[in-house]
Amino acid sequence: MNNEKYIPKIIVNLGLILLFISTPIRSISEFNHLTDNLFYVGGLLILIIAISSLIEKDILMNNSFKITTLIYGVFILAVIVSTFVNGNLESEIFSFERFILIYFFLAVCLTLTNVINEGMIIRSFIISSGIIFIYFLIEYPISETPAESYKGGFYNPNSVGVLAVTLFSVSIAAGTSLLKNKQRYILAFIYLLIALGAGYLTLISNSRTSFMTIVIVFVIIFVTFVYDVLKTRNLLSWKSVLIITLLALGGMSLFILINNPVYAVLESTVLDKFTRKIEAGSLTAGRAAIWKPIIEDAGLFGKGGGYFSKISGLGAHNSFLHVLSFYGWFAAVVYAVFWLAMLIKSIHHYLTTKLTHTYAILPFILIVNYISISMMENMTIHVSAFLAISMIAIFNKPKEQSMKV
Repeated sequence: MNNEKYIPKIIVNLGLILLFISTPIRSISEFNHLTDNLFYVGGLLILIIAISSLIEKDILMNNSFKITTLIYGVFILAVIVSTFVNGNLESEIFSFERFILIYFFLAVCLTLTNVINEGMIIRSFIISSGIIFIYFLIEYPISETPAESYKGGFYNPNSVGVLAVTLFSVSIAAGTSLLKNKQRYILAFIYLLIALGAGYLTLISNSRTSFMTIVIVFVIIFVTFVYDVLKTRNLLSWKSVLIITLLALGGMSLFILINNPVYAVLESTVLDKFTRKIEAGSLTAGRAAIWKPIIEDAGLFGKGGGYFSKISGLGAHNSFLHVLSFYGWFAAVVYAVFWLAMLIKSIHHYLTTKLTHTYAILPFILIVNYISISMMENMTIHVSAFLAISMIAIFNKPKEQSMKV
């Protein structure tokens, strides 16, 4: 390997690992004091390589980068205006700073680097989340805690769920992409084993949001994988699709009907929780009672950082409503438009580059993952958002760099 490229890759990998691990540890009492240090050091490492790449040669910015940056810039402007209108600068400086730096480190700086690729992002995230889960499994063994509410060292099980399902999304997208492109079968097998373990952790966290995200991501991966394989091998017909669909339905039926230990875990955790919430008449676990006043009272500039302590003491449990409650309708609409643009771009990226990009589906899966878990949790400053935003750099990469894994 070229030493001139090897060192920058190590530095960017380390920077990404530190950034990715900085948000989950905020919910771990033993390590939350390290959050800011890891975030800034990780961002600084990526910034160094970005500046180095700029000095070495010009980096072209495509229209996709310019459009998403413009939309995000308008969102930041709306946040600034709302913060000053609500006289909330002192209490909101942390969130404001994070919104800017997340985009700067993960979109701008990664776009400027000439060594970044999808494989690097995948490996960095798997290492960072692996460190956390290995620590949990050693210090907080599953056998010593109720299997239906495993939370490891986090404050609550939902934190395990959203991190585990993000690990599932990344791993299954990476593993199936390698299989589909007939590349590195051993690595693909490792990724799929990680996805299996992450799926199990998601189930025992008892997070319904994370479970629904697993279902959505799995369906997308399954459908696109089968379609692409059949089309590539010229086997695509209504008969082949029907046979595969029937086999899938049959497999799911056997999974449910036979004495399957995995289904037993699913039944005793998420499905049981769904049943209890439905019987109690609160499928959203009380979130709807919080969402209603947010939507009714937000106004153009929101209510600022102290809003939730006044109405319930709880958070919005939704990324988009969190932005709405703090910064108002203008900021929330722009924030939603940003993620809609990202989603559309990720679909276009997949459809137009799946024959040339090994991990073409990764941006689509990561953005779906973020939007899905954002429906019931506030993920605005979370590793799932970090991963999704990092895809802007991938959108900007020239095609000759695309097949690196």
